[in-house]
Amino acid sequence: MVYCYYPFVLLPLYVTMSSIQDELLEASADLGANGWQTLKFLIIPYCMSEIVASAGLIGLMAFGEFAIPQLLGGSRYSFWGSIIVSKFIMLRDFKSGAAYTFLGVAVVLALFCLLYIFVKLIKKGNAHKYKIKNIKNKTKLNILHISDIHQD
Repeated sequence: MVYCYYPFVLLPLYVTMSSIQDELLEASADLGANGWQTLKFLIIPYCMSEIVASAGLIGLMAFGEFAIPQLLGGSRYSFWGSIIVSKFIMLRDFKSGAAYTFLGVAVVLALFCLLYIFVKLIKKGNAHKYKIKNIKNKTKLNILHISDIHQD
């Protein structure tokens, strides 16, 4: 499953990371940040919306997956999608299959609501970035909010 869903994570992150301005990385190095600090305070907050979107997309697709686990693992492991498929198709128990489906949708919606709240709390916190501006041939460091830097 990892190889099937890998492009759904890699491509949005690649596009976002390639749009990071070189001035931001240079400013980070000028301020004395090492590679890990640049990753922690610049790159990860800059890419946070893509990380959250990718995690939600992959989680949603993996939650309902039944074909890949069935082909690879057989009946050794039970996944949520496999349980729903067995209730509907093999056992013909439509009531419990519908209940499992509704429960799965409720769990996914609850997780997305918690994720939304978590992202809002992060953005209200110290999600600030540094940006260099040239003013009258002097370099000035301005602190901006992540939404001011991120280009959609």
